[in-house]
Order: sequence, then structure tokens, then C-alpha cells
Amino acid sequence: MNAITEAEAWIDTELGRLYVKQWRDPTAGMKKPPIVLLHDALGSVALWRDFPSRLSQTTGRKVVAYDRLGFGESDPFPGKLGLRFIREEACGDFRALHSSLGLGDFIVLGHSVGGGMAIAIAATWPHASFCMEQTTSMAVVVKPSASHRSPRAARRSPTRKYPGMAADSGEQLEFPGRFTTAPRRK
Repeated sequence: MNAITEAEAWIDTELGRLYVKQWRDPTAGMKKPPIVLLHDALGSVALWRDFPSRLSQTTGRKVVAYDRLGFGESDPFPGKLGLRFIREEACGDFRALHSSLGLGDFIVLGHSVGGGMAIAIAATWPHASFCMEQTTSMAVVVKPSASHRSPRAARRSPTRKYPGMAADSGEQLEFPGRFTTAPRRK
């Protein structure tokens, strides 16, 4: 097993500097498109932990992750995020990253909000040959109040357990989801 090298950089954008970290196996060829990771809503490069290194080792590809403005090591976001911030990522920070690193074709993988950004990037970069994957997990807890049940049911069973719930403790259940598209053909 080869050692994965890590490199850090900062990329200037119109709104501030982005923190970027890259992982790659120095013995692997550079012909395969790199994998770009997009973090979740409140995430950062650091929260990927050892996943990028393991992904690079397993796939033989360079892996790139960056902190969006306002997150992790990147500069603060100037002002407030607009309602279209997910869509705007494809034309803003990602475009600067793509250009600065000379990525060419790429694979983009996003977690949670990053998955939404991956979809926006797929729509914005139709000429690129790449795969797009969104990974997400969602926790849903539904504890209907007595007003959601009929008065008769509320009298009969005020502490009834509801299907799909982990008792009345408020414990959350995870329902993993995944959205995948096939590689685009040239």
C-alpha cells in the first residue's frame, strides 16, 4: 500500500480565499479524472476525516476537497447567503477551483447540501465527462400530538408507541438515501 501525499492551497475568488486540500497516490497515473468532494451544510474539509485519503488509495485518483466561503479555513462569506446559494456554487467557488487547479474532467461527490451542489454542477458543466453522486442521510422523528389523533384514540392510548419511532424517548432513526447518475458519454 502506497503512502498518500497531501497538499494544501488557497485559491483567490471574487469574494475571498478558498481553502483546498488534495490527496493523491504519487505512484498512480494522472490520467484518471480527479474526485471533488463537496461538504455538507455546516461541514468543512476537516470533517471528511480520513475518507479522502482512503478514497484516493482505493480509486488511484487524486481527491480534492475545499471549504466553501464562510466554512472551515476559507475566508468568511461576505454578507448573507441568498436563496440560490446551492445553484450559485457551480458558477462561483467551484468555477474558481476548477480553473485554478486545471481540473478538466472530474467526478463530483457531495454530501447533504454538497449533494445539491453536485447536481447544480452537473447541470452547469454539461460538456464535462464525469459522474455525479449525492450521498445523504436523513433523520426523521414523528411524534404526533394528541391533536393529530382522534379524541377517542387519545383517550384510549395516550402513551401509544407509533410505528417507525424509537419509543417516546425522542431517539432519532436514520434512513440513508442515495442518488446516483450514470457517467455521461462524450
